[in-house]
Amino acid sequence: MKGQDTEKKNIIFLAHSNNDVDHFLPLIYGLKKSSLFTPRIFFLRFEEEVLSNKIHQELIKDLRIEKFSALNFPEWPWISRFLSRCLRVCFLLGGRRRAKVLFREKKYIKFFCKILYVILDLFLKKFSANLFPPARIERILKRFTPHLLIIDIQIVEQQPPYSDLRSYLLAMVVQFFRKNHLPVFMIPHGAAIRYVRGEDYPFNRPDIFKPDVLALSNEMEREVTQGLVGENTRIVVLGDLRYDYEWVEKLEEYGKNIYMVQKPKGRKVILYILGNLRFLSDEVYENEIHKDIISLLEKHPDWILWVKTHPRVIKDFDVLSTLNSDMLSRIKVFGNDVDTNALIPYADILISTLSGVLFQAIMKNRIALLYLRWKERFPYPVETIFDSANCVLKAFSKEELHRYFEDALSQKLSNPADAEEFYMKFVSGGIPLGKSLIDRYTVAIHGIIGEKGNERNTKSI
Repeated sequence: MKGQDTEKKNIIFLAHSNNDVDHFLPLIYGLKKSSLFTPRIFFLRFEEEVLSNKIHQELIKDLRIEKFSALNFPEWPWISRFLSRCLRVCFLLGGRRRAKVLFREKKYIKFFCKILYVILDLFLKKFSANLFPPARIERILKRFTPHLLIIDIQIVEQQPPYSDLRSYLLAMVVQFFRKNHLPVFMIPHGAAIRYVRGEDYPFNRPDIFKPDVLALSNEMEREVTQGLVGENTRIVVLGDLRYDYEWVEKLEEYGKNIYMVQKPKGRKVILYILGNLRFLSDEVYENEIHKDIISLLEKHPDWILWVKTHPRVIKDFDVLSTLNSDMLSRIKVFGNDVDTNALIPYADILISTLSGVLFQAIMKNRIALLYLRWKERFPYPVETIFDSANCVLKAFSKEELHRYFEDALSQKLSNPADAEEFYMKFVSGGIPLGKSLIDRYTVAIHGIIGEKGNERNTKSI
């Protein structure tokens, strides 16, 4: 019995996008420090789809984290690996900005990659169970003698037909854990920023998986996630891991060493963090919002604009094609390969339409401006967690944007007490800046594994 108590606990993190690793890594870092756990990352589909960020790559290497992907699972290795690698190439070349550099004016090649990607994706969806049979997935997972599965808050389909290969693999892994009475812990993808009163949230479906434990960033998220709460689901409010103060400091240090980003001498930087505005379904209107931000440069020749694209919206910053050469020379766009933490230390002001990155500006007592023009196009009354915050400037029109920007140039930094109040209410689950969110999650994991350990013998799996 004593040997079982000191046995390292194996934890599987299930990742399917760049954002997943973003909020998994601080917890993995904490678990590795404790020396009581062995965390592993399982990439749904292929690794390159998730690990485009250089800081993430270096951290995984430095922390010596074992990782594996769907390529470990194929029953028919020649066929499935060939198809998966074709899918990977098409994803990398057909859906990213680097394709323009590789092919320049050969746009038809990029278009062909996108079409082939869709075809291969549909093929893998149709034959998922043949190429990646459940029994094979079970055999792979059993090798690790897992104690806990950690996934982000999302819809997990319980029955076929599954939406795609990713949904199928996700369902198979979750079913393995449920079948073997092993706990599944859902953690927040990030604090929910936007709330629509009375909205039919996507989780309000009877046919989706309910986790054993559901972690939230703040109390407001209970309404959004109520559809994920089953009869035996326990809710814990633990905060948004990405904004653990020690972790933010570590990321900024890695960013300086890896990217060697330099602020041009004599220039001031607006860091424009793109929000995910796909809910507007209007790219023309989005470009108008971008132009409003760019217009801030017109009266300030000593300022430049750094644009950080959203990790889940892989598309070009198309508004650049409408600008003259002088304005273009003052704008730089950073994609998923560059971590936001490499840019924030050099920013004189952070502006976003809808992004939790503003949390970091608030934590560091920097000037943060939220541009909410998009609210005029939203079909329902909508609230954000920044609406009543004194530590964030808020503009609803181009005129207000310019006025508040001018005010920001002369204003003093926000009141630290306002920042602390906001952080505790919306970001940290109630604890102050000096306390560790990572430690809080680690303690929770000890409890989750301990509870389930009393219900079943891991070695019987």
